[in-house]
Amino acid sequence: MARVWIEDRAEHAEYRAQAEKAKKAKRKPPGRWRVRWYDPAGKPKAKVFAKKPQAENKRTEIENSMAEGSYRDPSAGKIRFHEMAAKWLDAQAVKRSTRSKYRDVLDGHILPQWGDLPISAIGFDDVAAWLADLQKPKEEGGRALGASQTRMVHSVLSMVLDWCVPRRLATNPAKGVPLPKLPPSDHVYLTYEQVEALATAAGGLRTKYGKPTATAGVNRVLILLLAYTGLRWGEASALRVKNVDLDRRRIQVATAFNEVDGELYEDTPKTGERRTVPFSVPSSRNSDRSWSGGPRTRSCSAPRVGSPSVFATGGTVSSTRHGRTRGSTGPDSRSTSSATRPRRCRSLAGRTCTWSNGCSVTPNRR
Repeated sequence: MARVWIEDRAEHAEYRAQAEKAKKAKRKPPGRWRVRWYDPAGKPKAKVFAKKPQAENKRTEIENSMAEGSYRDPSAGKIRFHEMAAKWLDAQAVKRSTRSKYRDVLDGHILPQWGDLPISAIGFDDVAAWLADLQKPKEEGGRALGASQTRMVHSVLSMVLDWCVPRRLATNPAKGVPLPKLPPSDHVYLTYEQVEALATAAGGLRTKYGKPTATAGVNRVLILLLAYTGLRWGEASALRVKNVDLDRRRIQVATAFNEVDGELYEDTPKTGERRTVPFSVPSSRNSDRSWSGGPRTRSCSAPRVGSPSVFATGGTVSSTRHGRTRGSTGPDSRSTSSATRPRRCRSLAGRTCTWSNGCSVTPNRR
């Protein structure tokens, strides 16, 4: 049997009876010509036309799309967006933190707008107008999103719709939508003296009772490490003694801490791969026990406790989200200055080419 063919319904007694009944009632008779075909999955499909040339054009269209591999089920675009978003998210081979970010964007911005609509009802103009509304102030009915947030929302929406092409959509309606430009960033780079002053001040933090804070013992080393190696905050938090080679002056970045829904967990680094980062110790501090995981290093309660954590302060580790800490268990980062946030130290490391005895760190930034 042919994969696509045209059927003359006038050959069936049932159709002739329907046509006669419509004629007596002075109504338009049902379509005479029916295009029938089997889709790539082997399911039978059909569509009725009043005139034979229309049916022939449809048959040619289906035959060509099947030959080109671009066939799309006419009813496939009727599926609701929230159903496709759920299928898309389940199919993504991404890290837990990335999946959580996608979930937050879908639930917070995309599904309230598009969730109940058929994906075929989403148009280019509608997406463009919606993104513009997201950036409007709340007083004007918008969401007051910045350029970066708006681009992230568009990215997730576009990925879901792109996943539907060509099986359910001919094109991605979110593709090519105008996006806001990212504002230029004002990078702040500390001098060597400023880094030293910051590390010293953090190491000398005291409570209101005049006692050292819970993290004062590790703050200095942590800040110097972040500033001159380019480690990410989560990578430094998860650093273990076994991954620090003081003789070769190398750090193996094997794990990193992430936070999802308030839960801190250990995972692979952001790139998904291990890497080795060189570091250099100033000669004046070669004998400082704080550089070799001395008495300040304690056991970590997070997974992989076979090797103690370098920056554990009391059985737990610091939260990594935006450089904040939970309670008093991690390195202090309460400064309101953007230049002193832990994540900024990574940018400082990229700008710094050598430290003390000339150890290059720039090639190891990723």
